[in-house]
Amino acid sequence: MPYAETESLGGTPPRHFHLFADLPDALIAAIAGSDAAGIEVRHWGGAMARPAADAGPVGHRDVPFSLTIDGSAADAAPLAAHSTGGSFLNFLHDTSRTATAYTPENHRRLREIKRTYDPRNVFHRNHNIRPA
Repeated sequence: MPYAETESLGGTPPRHFHLFADLPDALIAAIAGSDAAGIEVRHWGGAMARPAADAGPVGHRDVPFSLTIDGSAADAAPLAAHSTGGSFLNFLHDTSRTATAYTPENHRRLREIKRTYDPRNVFHRNHNIRPA
């Protein structure tokens, strides 16, 4: 498969995915009152939250909850208002939010690496990290 076609690989990530530090009463009320077709709440943790020193640049490993919202942007907005603003790359549909999948420090380092090895941004499909 030519590189230009690789963005079609894999499943379709959810349109609305957000991470949460906790599930306060206001968020639970927003979930209960939502018009979204479905809302999936996941609890994260375990080994993922205890990365080795040489683990890759996956951000937000310490955030314990996520919501996947099957609905419109209007359905997702009241829930997203409670989020950390971060995401996980493999759940991220909106490629304009790619930087939110990393810590600011890791994103900065990845941009520097990109500047060294791909300064013309040839490999820019999907979740692009622009060279620094």
